Amino acid sequence: MKNTSCKYSGKRAVRVAIVLPKLGLNGIQKVHIQLANHFFLAGLEVDIVTGDPCGALRHSLHADVGFFDVGRASSYRFYIGLCRYLKQRKPSHVISAYEDVSAVLLFLKGRFFGSFNLLLGFHNSIAGLAADGGQIRKVKYRICLYFLEKNLSSADSIVAVSKGLAAQVASTLGIARTGVHVIYNPVISEKIEDMLSEPVADDVRELFSTVTVGFFGRLRPQKRVDLLLRAFAQVLEVTPAQLVIVGEGDELDSLKHLAESLDITSNVRFVEFQLNPLPLMKMCELVVLSSQFEGLGNVLIEAMSTGTQVISTDCPHGPSEILEGGRFGQLVPVGQVRPLADAIVSSLEKNFWVDKGVLEERADGYSTENAAQKYLALMGLR
Repeated sequence: MKNTSCKYSGKRAVRVAIVLPKLGLNGIQKVHIQLANHFFLAGLEVDIVTGDPCGALRHSLHADVGFFDVGRASSYRFYIGLCRYLKQRKPSHVISAYEDVSAVLLFLKGRFFGSFNLLLGFHNSIAGLAADGGQIRKVKYRICLYFLEKNLSSADSIVAVSKGLAAQVASTLGIARTGVHVIYNPVISEKIEDMLSEPVADDVRELFSTVTVGFFGRLRPQKRVDLLLRAFAQVLEVTPAQLVIVGEGDELDSLKHLAESLDITSNVRFVEFQLNPLPLMKMCELVVLSSQFEGLGNVLIEAMSTGTQVISTDCPHGPSEILEGGRFGQLVPVGQVRPLADAIVSSLEKNFWVDKGVLEERADGYSTENAAQKYLALMGLR
């Protein structure tokens, strides 16, 4: 275990450890970096415990937040390092955001390190994750859920990021719905005005010079960008536009091939992931979330904070909550091309349109301050 930036003397009684195996370009990880920074600025001693010391989000972390590289993620070294961290640093509170890590922490707390307050966070559809991937992944996830259920008594609190997800977590783990607290993700930072005004490179800005539909997110099967491409091909039969896909992932090449097969490459642009997507969202007429499942759907909130129109599949579990059943943006059936295409055309032609100020006000409710205060209260730190 090595600590590359921690400057604490260890005198404070409260130490919050946030366990993030990776620090890549991922919404869950962004959320917890925001929480770590906010907790530290609120006067708490905070450690990030990771197996990814060179992750892309490292530079977003406040310089005085403790940073512990405990070994390579997704390997036995990470968990050995995690045990060593718990023994040496003795955190008073631990937050876990991933089911496999949560299962290990439950086991460790129940048998070896029983002194810390353990908060388990659920950020994505359990059923969706269990079905998303190959057979090995499915078996691994089922084993993970088994250990979660068997050791759940060691958890001090359980959090889900939407009401729908909370109900699914309770049902899956066999506990009362009241045993799962709902805390919406801290999406809107107090630095939002600075983020909106960040400059955009000229070559990227040029991509948004015409009517633009935007997608922002990981290029994975869960996000169903293939569905969006097929719908966009139908949109082009009705109205001129371009689709800008901002993100990275395993499906990049296959999506480019699909765009070619649909003969829409001249109207589709692929842009690498942006740590701060808000300036690009602001230049879009519309942002689309086409997912098969979500825990919440942070991208909708980010887009609304810029005043940009949004459309989402009505997937489990968060989009309908964010959009209040369609009040703040259109909801379309999951996995269906034509309804998505029709909704895009409806927004572009302003047949469905929500006032910019209304969208921004709705997004304000998902602030870092609101979420952080609820986490602190749940952990007994406020």
